[in-house]
Amino acid sequence: MKIRTSRAFAAAAAVAMGAIALTAPAASAANKTVVVWTDDQRGPAMVKLLAQLPPNIAGYDIQIKSFSSLTALDAAWSNATAATGPDLIISNSAYASQGAKDGKLMPLTLPASVKADFTAGALSTLSYKGSLYGIPLDMDTTAMYVNTKLVKKMPQTFGDMVNLYLKNKKTMTAGFCALDGVWGSQPVITALGGYAWGIKKDGSPNIMQTGLDAPAFVNNVQKYLLAKNGKSNGFFKWADCTPDFLAGKIPFANSGGWNLANVQKALGTHFKMMSVPGVKKGTFGSPWTGYQGIYVTTFSQNHGVTSGAMQFAIQYMADAKTQAALTAIGNRPAANIKAKITDPAVAAFAKAGSHGVTQIDMFLNNTASGANWYDLLTSTYTKIFVQGAPLKATLAKAAENAQMDFVAGYKE
Repeated sequence: MKIRTSRAFAAAAAVAMGAIALTAPAASAANKTVVVWTDDQRGPAMVKLLAQLPPNIAGYDIQIKSFSSLTALDAAWSNATAATGPDLIISNSAYASQGAKDGKLMPLTLPASVKADFTAGALSTLSYKGSLYGIPLDMDTTAMYVNTKLVKKMPQTFGDMVNLYLKNKKTMTAGFCALDGVWGSQPVITALGGYAWGIKKDGSPNIMQTGLDAPAFVNNVQKYLLAKNGKSNGFFKWADCTPDFLAGKIPFANSGGWNLANVQKALGTHFKMMSVPGVKKGTFGSPWTGYQGIYVTTFSQNHGVTSGAMQFAIQYMADAKTQAALTAIGNRPAANIKAKITDPAVAAFAKAGSHGVTQIDMFLNNTASGANWYDLLTSTYTKIFVQGAPLKATLAKAAENAQMDFVAGYKE
């Protein structure tokens, strides 16, 4: 699910991938049913959650409908009508702006006591034109997995990682793997001095300042990632490297909680977690930090269950106890700042995300230049690391195209 070449809504044809209905608890004939749509990972997690902590919303039962993938969920949502659509939907932050523009989502008003449990950044991510449309559920971010069989001393700088790889190149297939593709390479870009957009003093994005061609980034890519022939030195991989990391052939990998079970199964206790280190000791790369949210649909009005849907979203799903339980099930840091995180691996994700960059999908998914951010990075990486294209000129063109996308996204 987490190979992020694009976060844009999928084509309607993907609905054919289907859905699986997961219901918890069994509906009562006297109650109205509130239908929640979500994807293949969060569906089973929600069923477990409802079994552990029943919502007990008087007059309503909750039914979880889990689609076979995020793509299938996106496609079904794009075709949803009052007759076929859900009352609530759980998915990424792109739904806030798109759903608001489509008239499929209802704005939410949080009590002050609930609002205080979330950061301004989390709430703004699920807002559109000043109105809140979703309740943040968990932080969608990454941290670096370190294979401690290959790494005896945790790296303090990016150079430490590169040096370890170059000294052991004959026994390793790469030094660093972005398990989730170009989306997961964000902390490498920022660790080396690059960035998508600048940040203004008030914390808002400066889309007129793009940093794929920042001098520090250009210099550091040349220093740490390229060989004398102008192509990759083999350290950095962003595609098709997951099997090698799990097989113990790559020492470092960046990913989120959704891969934690896979890493634990493959490496056992022989791994640690940390943020991707920067070029200077004490600095770190900034991963994308997005938020999954739960949204109340306008379809719930047609179904006569808006009250139950609102109670489920605001009173139940926003609660710290609920989010702590969901975190324990799904290995993703809770968005509610009062939710207790006891697992050290999940705490590592939260720490990495604490200095992350807010993922703004209306910028990143725009294709005014002909390709969105993720496809633009894929093309740029291939040109530089595989084909040996001129570094500075290639990054300058990528920065120009990225800014075109961001400006177009801002205007929408």
